[in-house]
Amino acid sequence: METDKNICRRLYNCLCETIGSEEVVKARRQFYATVDYFTEKKHFSIVTSGSKAEGLQMKSDIDVMGLFRLVNVSEKRTDDSFLIPNNFVMDTDDCKPCFTQLKGNSCHYDALVNWLSTPYGQELRFESGRIRHWIVSIFGLFRLVTLHGPCASDMDKDVDITVCLRCPVFIQQAQPWIKRDRIWPSPKLVSNICSYGTLLVPIGSKDSPNEHLEWRMSFSVAEKTSDIFVYAYSTFMLCSFETYVKTSH
Repeated sequence: METDKNICRRLYNCLCETIGSEEVVKARRQFYATVDYFTEKKHFSIVTSGSKAEGLQMKSDIDVMGLFRLVNVSEKRTDDSFLIPNNFVMDTDDCKPCFTQLKGNSCHYDALVNWLSTPYGQELRFESGRIRHWIVSIFGLFRLVTLHGPCASDMDKDVDITVCLRCPVFIQQAQPWIKRDRIWPSPKLVSNICSYGTLLVPIGSKDSPNEHLEWRMSFSVAEKTSDIFVYAYSTFMLCSFETYVKTSH
């Protein structure tokens, strides 16, 4: 019994040194949450994500998403959505689950939004491929970067930067998750997650002929919710312990 306790202590200390104790991880998370808060502007704000933003020291890069607030995303076309400047409507008809195209539906487009869009028949589409190359060209002015998925990555693999859009509603495709029978997360936490809506990042399905037009749905902000973190952190520690015990016997 004493041996098992010693193993637990040693493993706990090892994990604290590797990824950080609960207090250290919380402090890291608060730091990145503060960065997100103080960089929030009218048309653009920062959303940090990935393991570092979640407080885990995993020797990974830092993922930074620039939320492009100038563009409005609607899940469905409505009677008045045409009156919203720079408005695009989600079109999932020819896309795989978790992907969408963005179809123009607005009476006015700013010059930058119009430039980043592409004609598609009689409509405009907000093209993810053009956005990706725009990101690389912008950040390439400051340091050497390459395209890595939806991101511009520096050569040292320290930072991944991309642009994202926000749909203010929790999309229809994800609605079954809300109604699923569960013990966790709590109804209040589910409500908080849904209230933020859905992020879209500029990458399409690899085997789609319209990959350059598609956007992938993301729930990065939900992943940083404090209650989710506590549950995930505890689960991670438990799984690490179980793995250690199995491999040591």
